[in-house]
Parts: sequence; structure tokens; C-alpha cells
Amino acid sequence: MKIRIRTIVAGPNGNFQPGDEPDVDDDFGKSLIDGGYAELAVEAEEEPEKVEDLGPDYTSMKKGELISECESREIDFPEGARKTDLIGLLEADDNK
Repeated sequence: MKIRIRTIVAGPNGNFQPGDEPDVDDDFGKSLIDGGYAELAVEAEEEPEKVEDLGPDYTSMKKGELISECESREIDFPEGARKTDLIGLLEADDNK
């Protein structure tokens, strides 16, 4: 059985560090799991959770960067527009 060591384990069956994934006999593996020293290792890598792309974080951008972004997208904005106004225009453009 393949297990993942959670704590330092030392004894006649071997010495293991946290994170090690040794193949051990079933009885030894079950005793380590029952004692909280190990857990059953997952053979196949789990697929990473898909995260929806939410686009750029406009709130962390400086006003000049927002202006440049508006200009590159040819979004008209009033002279003297505030940062929140620019963010609103960019978000509206994203949702078209």
C-alpha cells in the first residue's frame, strides 16, 4: 500500500519524513494510518480546481494605467474622470 507520511516515523520498518510516500505492507500502513502518522496516498494527481478568469483587477491599477487601458480599447471617457468612473467604463466594456 502506498501511504503519505504526516509526521516523522522511525522504527524497525523504516525511517520516514513528513511528505514521504513509501510503499509499505498493508498491516504496517494501516497501523500508521490508524495512529494518525500517515494517510493513504492518492495515486493519480487530482485535477486542479478550475478557476473562472475574472479578468484584470482594475481596483489595484493606478489611474494612469486605467486611462491607458481605456485609450487602448478606444473607450471614450470624460476629462477629469475619477478612478471609479474609469473602472466602471472598463467593466462595462468587459461585459459587452
